[in-house]
Amino acid sequence: MELLKLLGIVIVIAGFALKLDSILVILVAAVVTAIVGGLGPVTLLETLGGTFVANRSMAIFIIVMLVTGTLERNGLREAAAALIGKFKGATSGLVIGLYGIMRSIFAAFNVGFGGVAGFVRPVIMPMAEGAIVAQGYDVNYGARPLKRLIQSKVETLVARKIIADDPAPGTVIRIDYDGQKMICQ
Repeated sequence: MELLKLLGIVIVIAGFALKLDSILVILVAAVVTAIVGGLGPVTLLETLGGTFVANRSMAIFIIVMLVTGTLERNGLREAAAALIGKFKGATSGLVIGLYGIMRSIFAAFNVGFGGVAGFVRPVIMPMAEGAIVAQGYDVNYGARPLKRLIQSKVETLVARKIIADDPAPGTVIRIDYDGQKMICQ
């Protein structure tokens, strides 16, 4: 019965996996956790209010949650994807790698840089998706450039590997990215 109190975590994971609205997912998870934990609506609000007064960082959490939800509703994801789509050399790995570096620099100065709900999901992931789309999608032609990208990068690489090494039937050829180019292993 004690494990039932962790239902809120399951709701958050499922909500983010299904790409539902972050604010709604977190709010539903909080209410469900409170109900399953035996808190009534009044006690839940008293707990939130007491925590808010005792710990001012709760205000920052609530503001970030509200701002993130508002920005997502008004096109933050699309704007982030469009921004990164303008950079021709940007890849999803590069975007996520730069985020990791920036987060490390901010952590060195003990400054929070935003986690999954506040920064990665609404900003970084659309930028990574935008990098992929910029390389393989065209508004006029749909995904045909993606097919050409796969043909020119992957199929050509595999064909050269097969010609050069003459692998046995059933051999697995692994394609990877070394930071600069795609490689066969």
